[in-house]
Amino acid sequence: MNEKPIVDPQLEAKLKQPETILAIDDDALVLDLYEKFMARWDCFFIKSQRVEDGLAICKTVGLSLVLLDLRFPGHPLNGVDFLKEAHKLPRKPRIVVLTGYPGSKECEEAMAIGNYYVARKPYTRDELDGILRVNGIILRPRA
Repeated sequence: MNEKPIVDPQLEAKLKQPETILAIDDDALVLDLYEKFMARWDCFFIKSQRVEDGLAICKTVGLSLVLLDLRFPGHPLNGVDFLKEAHKLPRKPRIVVLTGYPGSKECEEAMAIGNYYVARKPYTRDELDGILRVNGIILRPRA
């Protein structure tokens, strides 16, 4: 008996859609590096240097994952502020905290808000690929 399994058409369509990833970091060079890393994958990649803009994007775009820095010197909001607001959203994206200061006060505050995956900067392209996989993001190579 070779019956084809029944697949929900909406689920099948969703699985064919590229992932949407947002990176929020005050360092333009870091964002450019993320963009180069992501260029080889079939995904929508959005970058933001301001937490406020990242929050606005989260409220309007269905995101698969947010790559978030915690420190934003000279900015009114930081990564912890983002986490507090993102925690209230009806569609909560998966969030990975990427920081050069894993033992910092901001990192402790972030972990008090929720159990987020934290990775230490700097990291290689392969390590970033691993971070994405651990967080359930399976990317297909660009055609």
